[in-house]
Amino acid sequence: MDTYVYQAALLCTDCAVAKMACLDYTNMVMGGHWPRPGWQDTACYPQGPYSHGGGEADCPQHCDACGIFLENPLTGDGTRYVSERLVDHARTGSGNKAVLEQWAKYYNACVFDPGSVLLEDLQFEYSLEDDDWGTCMSWWFAIAGELYTRNETLPRSGSTNRAYTPSTLTTTTPRSLPAPRPQSSSSS
Repeated sequence: MDTYVYQAALLCTDCAVAKMACLDYTNMVMGGHWPRPGWQDTACYPQGPYSHGGGEADCPQHCDACGIFLENPLTGDGTRYVSERLVDHARTGSGNKAVLEQWAKYYNACVFDPGSVLLEDLQFEYSLEDDDWGTCMSWWFAIAGELYTRNETLPRSGSTNRAYTPSTLTTTTPRSLPAPRPQSSSSS
């Protein structure tokens, strides 16, 4: 989708054309001389069109006037951001479901209803297999950390109860650690 930039805001084509018409009309009624100085600056007049929703970004872009999704490509961080928002929705129901559905459709992902997610679904759908090893491991350690604080283990293969239910805890409480072993003293 083509995008315009005006006063540090992204605008869809319809909103940009409406803004340009308004600025042109105001200039005509006020007897201004067109083009006025600075008309090629985004602070004075919408600039564009820029293809692909304004280009690659760290999150999905929306029109600042009407809110329509601009269908921009994502960076690696942007892909991770969308995955995290979809996982958060699947776990807690957070986020605007209509917006998440638009993102999921465009970025080829799935939106799960809260509480209906199986562990395999999360592992398969939101695996970060295209990311570097460290990022994948930190994501899985975050899940393992939550299970650890709830004193739970990952379900075994073949288990019939595999539904993932998110924790309501916001803080983590470490388990009590075993008593340290006494050190043997050697007399020489």
